Amino acid sequence: VAAALGTPVVAPYAGEIEWVRFQPAGAGQYVVLDADDGHDYVFMHMRRGSSPVPEGARVAAGDTLGQVGNSGRSFGAHLHFEVWTGGWYEKGGEPVDPLPFLLDWTTR
Repeated sequence: VAAALGTPVVAPYAGEIEWVRFQPAGAGQYVVLDADDGHDYVFMHMRRGSSPVPEGARVAAGDTLGQVGNSGRSFGAHLHFEVWTGGWYEKGGEPVDPLPFLLDWTTR
Protein backbone atom coordinates (compact mmCIF):
# COMPACT_ATOMS: atom_id res chain seq x y z
CA VAL A 1 0.00 0.00 0.00
CA ALA A 2 1.63 3.25 -1.10
CA ALA A 3 1.70 5.88 1.63
CA ALA A 4 3.81 8.78 2.78
CA LEU A 5 6.74 8.07 5.09
CA GLY A 6 5.57 8.40 8.69
CA THR A 7 1.86 7.77 8.03
CA PRO A 8 0.41 6.10 11.16
CA VAL A 9 -0.36 2.38 10.91
CA VAL A 10 -3.27 1.42 13.18
CA ALA A 11 -4.84 -1.84 14.32
CA PRO A 12 -7.92 -2.70 12.24
CA TYR A 13 -9.33 -4.81 15.10
CA ALA A 14 -8.62 -5.43 18.76
CA GLY A 15 -6.25 -8.28 19.48
CA GLU A 16 -2.85 -9.36 20.76
CA ILE A 17 0.52 -8.42 19.29
CA GLU A 18 2.28 -11.67 18.36
CA TRP A 19 5.46 -10.32 16.80
CA VAL A 20 7.40 -7.06 16.79
CA ARG A 21 10.64 -7.68 14.95
CA PHE A 22 13.21 -6.19 12.63
CA GLN A 23 14.48 -8.20 9.66
CA PRO A 24 17.14 -6.10 7.88
CA ALA A 25 17.33 -8.14 4.65
CA GLY A 26 13.59 -8.78 4.35
CA ALA A 27 10.46 -7.45 6.04
CA GLY A 28 12.26 -4.66 7.90
CA GLN A 29 10.33 -3.45 10.95
CA TYR A 30 7.20 -5.58 11.18
CA VAL A 31 4.29 -6.26 13.49
CA VAL A 32 1.88 -9.22 13.51
CA LEU A 33 -1.52 -8.72 15.13
CA ASP A 34 -3.54 -11.78 16.17
CA ALA A 35 -6.92 -10.08 15.93
CA ASP A 36 -10.15 -10.94 17.68
CA ASP A 37 -11.85 -11.50 14.30
CA GLY A 38 -9.79 -14.69 13.85
CA HIS A 39 -7.24 -13.33 11.37
CA ASP A 40 -3.59 -12.41 11.68
CA TYR A 41 -2.72 -9.01 10.21
CA VAL A 42 0.88 -8.43 9.15
CA PHE A 43 2.38 -4.97 8.66
CA MET A 44 5.89 -4.84 7.12
CA HIS A 45 8.55 -2.33 6.08
CA MET A 46 7.47 0.12 8.78
CA ARG A 47 9.79 2.84 10.03
CA ARG A 48 12.40 1.22 12.25
CA GLY A 49 11.69 1.78 15.93
CA SER A 50 8.25 3.30 15.29
CA SER A 51 6.25 0.54 16.95
CA PRO A 52 5.14 1.55 20.45
CA VAL A 53 3.64 -1.87 21.24
CA PRO A 54 5.55 -4.82 22.68
CA GLU A 55 4.92 -8.47 21.87
CA GLY A 56 2.10 -9.84 24.00
CA ALA A 57 0.41 -6.46 24.37
CA ARG A 58 -3.34 -6.21 23.98
CA VAL A 59 -4.43 -3.44 21.56
CA ALA A 60 -7.78 -1.90 20.68
CA ALA A 61 -8.98 -1.18 17.16
CA GLY A 62 -7.41 2.12 16.10
CA ASP A 63 -4.35 1.85 18.36
CA THR A 64 -1.09 2.85 16.70
CA LEU A 65 1.13 -0.05 15.66
CA GLY A 66 3.86 2.00 13.97
CA GLN A 67 4.51 4.23 10.97
CA VAL A 68 4.86 3.62 7.25
CA GLY A 69 8.52 3.32 6.41
CA ASN A 70 11.09 1.98 4.01
CA SER A 71 12.93 -0.55 6.18
CA GLY A 72 14.38 -3.92 5.21
CA ARG A 73 14.42 -4.94 1.56
CA SER A 74 12.31 -2.07 0.31
CA PHE A 75 12.61 0.51 -2.43
CA GLY A 76 10.36 3.31 -1.22
CA ALA A 77 7.91 4.20 1.51
CA HIS A 78 4.99 1.78 1.59
CA LEU A 79 3.18 -0.68 3.82
CA HIS A 80 3.40 -4.36 2.94
CA PHE A 81 0.12 -5.66 4.33
CA GLU A 82 -1.00 -9.29 4.65
CA VAL A 83 -4.06 -11.06 6.07
CA TRP A 84 -3.78 -14.68 7.22
CA THR A 85 -6.27 -17.25 8.43
CA GLY A 86 -5.16 -20.12 10.67
CA GLY A 87 -2.08 -18.27 11.91
CA TRP A 88 0.78 -16.38 10.27
CA TYR A 89 3.28 -18.94 8.94
CA GLU A 90 1.79 -21.61 11.21
CA LYS A 91 0.96 -25.13 10.06
CA GLY A 92 -2.46 -24.87 8.46
CA GLY A 93 -2.24 -21.09 8.12
CA GLU A 94 -2.65 -19.45 4.74
CA PRO A 95 -2.74 -15.94 3.35
CA VAL A 96 -6.01 -14.52 2.06
CA ASP A 97 -6.71 -11.70 -0.37
CA PRO A 98 -6.60 -8.45 1.65
CA LEU A 99 -8.51 -6.38 -0.93
CA PRO A 100 -12.01 -7.23 0.39
CA PHE A 101 -10.88 -6.19 3.89
CA LEU A 102 -9.45 -2.89 2.63
CA LEU A 103 -12.59 -2.11 0.62
CA ASP A 104 -14.82 -2.89 3.60
CA TRP A 105 -12.78 -0.57 5.85
CA THR A 106 -13.15 2.35 3.44
CA THR A 107 -16.91 2.34 4.04
CA ARG A 108 -16.71 2.41 7.84
